[in-house]
Parts: sequence; C-alpha cells; structure tokens
Amino acid sequence: EVLVDMPMETMQSPFVKAGPGEITTKMSEEDMRILMDDALGHVPYATGASNFMGSRLTTDTAATRRFCEILARSGLYVLDDVTHQESILYAEARRRGLPAWRRALTLNDGPKTEGAVLADLKKAEETARAKGHAVVIATPDPRVLAALKRWSQERDKDIRLVPLRLQPVEEETFASEDIPSERQDDPTSPIEH
Repeated sequence: EVLVDMPMETMQSPFVKAGPGEITTKMSEEDMRILMDDALGHVPYATGASNFMGSRLTTDTAATRRFCEILARSGLYVLDDVTHQESILYAEARRRGLPAWRRALTLNDGPKTEGAVLADLKKAEETARAKGHAVVIATPDPRVLAALKRWSQERDKDIRLVPLRLQPVEEETFASEDIPSERQDDPTSPIEH
C-alpha cells in the first residue's frame, strides 16, 4: 500500500516551504489537480494521500475542500497527518464521503533514540487496545527502522497489523459549527505547530 505525501503550505510560509510541488491555500482547484496528477505520476501505485507539513492549508476550509474534491475524483483515501491541532483535513474528507483516518502517533516526531521509538510503539499498542485501532506513521529513519525490527519480535501478537485501507474508519459526526464555511487565518493569533 502506497500513499502520496503531498507537500502543503505551512503557517511559516513563505519562510518555510514544504518542498517542490507544494499546494498552497491560494491555488485554484485546477492548479492543485495539476500538482496532484504530477505527484501521482511519480507514485503510480498510490491508493491514498497524506499531507506533508501543511499546517496552513489543512486549517483553511476552502483550500481543504478543493483538495478533498480532487482526491474524491482520483479515488484516493485520506490520511490526515495532523500537523496542526486545528487541522480540518479529516473532517472535510469525511464530510465529502471519503475514507479518511487521522494519525494517532508519529514515530519520528523530533530526534529520538531507538528506545524512545520503542516506547512510542508501546503507546500505540495501548491506543489500539483502548480504541480498537491506532494509525502510526514514520519516515524510514535508521533508529525508527531498528526499533520497528526489535518491536516486531517483542510486540503484542494479539494486535493485528493491517494496511491503512483495512483500518476501521472512525464514524464521527461533525456539526456544521465544527467545520466553518470559510476560515480566514489571523496572523496575529497564537499558533502551535
């Protein structure tokens, strides 16, 4: 199973860029689609898409809706990386009727030792037992790979590892006030990233 990790505009833009092919809040749906098509050309077996960075885009209602419309037409599901606590990507995807998930844990969230990654994997096991599932993401950092190898031998074998598309979709309902019709970012408001 392969996901396209789409670079998206950050709160720190223009000083911090997510990389080549970055989708921004000001882009039209057509411009977003062109970048998505290009990314899919480089990742031809993708079944889903996630956001790389994207703290500004995933908190902007209009831009998130345009992005979800593109995903719906492409037949891709959504993984919200939750790079900002106010991300609405998951909610917009579900509102649009797309299969969608939110990550529960990022294994390489900051510099970590192999032991710290193992401790995070144990937290993921606890979440999976409590909720019935847990979505964990990571990039292939050598410490993460070493921890995963060790964890695969020591892990709770009652917890099944499955591709994301086989995870249960959280059936949450969102009231209209949970998803604002338009969001204007206030540069003076305190932002956590």
